[in-house]
Amino acid sequence: MTNRELFHATMAFENGKDLLHLEHGFWPELLDDWRKEGWGQGVSDPEVLGMALEPDVFDHFNICQMAYYTVGQHFFPELKSEVISEKDGRRITRDEIGSEVEVRTDGASLPHVIKFGIKDMDDYLAVRDRLIGNIDQRTSVYDLSIVGPAAQNQQDHIVGLHINGPFAFLRDVLGVENAMMIPYLDPDLTRMILDDHLQICKQAGEITIKALKPDFCFIWEDSTYKNGPMVSPNLFEEFHLPFYKEWTSFVKECGVKHAIVDTDGDPTALLPLWIEGGVDGMLPWEVNAVDIMKVAEDFPELVLFGGISKHALEKDTDAIDKELQRVLPTLSERGGYIAALDHHVPEGIQLKNFKHYCDKLLDYGKANKSTRF
Repeated sequence: MTNRELFHATMAFENGKDLLHLEHGFWPELLDDWRKEGWGQGVSDPEVLGMALEPDVFDHFNICQMAYYTVGQHFFPELKSEVISEKDGRRITRDEIGSEVEVRTDGASLPHVIKFGIKDMDDYLAVRDRLIGNIDQRTSVYDLSIVGPAAQNQQDHIVGLHINGPFAFLRDVLGVENAMMIPYLDPDLTRMILDDHLQICKQAGEITIKALKPDFCFIWEDSTYKNGPMVSPNLFEEFHLPFYKEWTSFVKECGVKHAIVDTDGDPTALLPLWIEGGVDGMLPWEVNAVDIMKVAEDFPELVLFGGISKHALEKDTDAIDKELQRVLPTLSERGGYIAALDHHVPEGIQLKNFKHYCDKLLDYGKANKSTRF
């Protein structure tokens, strides 16, 4: 089977003893360190991989990659970005969605949002025309006439349509605290934002799906952390579940069979609702937050990606072997499992350890096929 065929077989629990190895990504600092250790670059094909970064790493280690293609979900046209102030090594700007953002001028930290541009219904209505319509601009992130055939014809990587889920989108436009509070404070605004977002995703998504014929829909959420979800099951059922049901029904009507959610931490409290909403796969199952083995037992219909501790690779080969033995025999026997670390491959992992990890997966049935070798 090709990697794409093995992916679909795994999603249907029909992969037998064959194991697909997939990773979420690599921190850039790690790749800089590996180059110093002598790692050489391989082949990359941006027309095939779209948004995916460092495809040469995936090819070099024979790892399947999720090649994401997104649709423009935010402001079109964008607001004009401008600098508000700059002093003491810090710059405050008003960004393309009207939020005030502080960054260090040396670039050594992530941007920090001081104030979000949307706080209430009046703010939203003032910019709503930029969050709906403009479909041509939202589907022009890539030249679909080029990347469409390339994505359809390659077999080394799986192709996904990427959208932000309900919580992720609310967080983008309102901030984390407001995304958690707005269903209580203004349920009408919550419904308006999510319905507008859903319609944009459907209109732009339909065009992108026709061009790419993706293997799955990737829904980024990050709505759960170590202690559980940032939205209660009751609020999820009222506000988020209708979004999921309509979206997953829509993409399946368009020929996309699978919906995969990306959320860190412990999502178990919301799993029954996600499954009810049409989600059939989830990642990354962070080891410090959730027991993937228990999830596999409690939710036998859910395809699991990840759950292998990245920290084991920071130690030695014995620790790697022990971690794989903890996870792989049971999950391989269960089926519906795709091998991956429990997040992006972080800085601090030696090249030899990562190679050992990739090679050791062969003992558990790793069956990746690459046509580019």
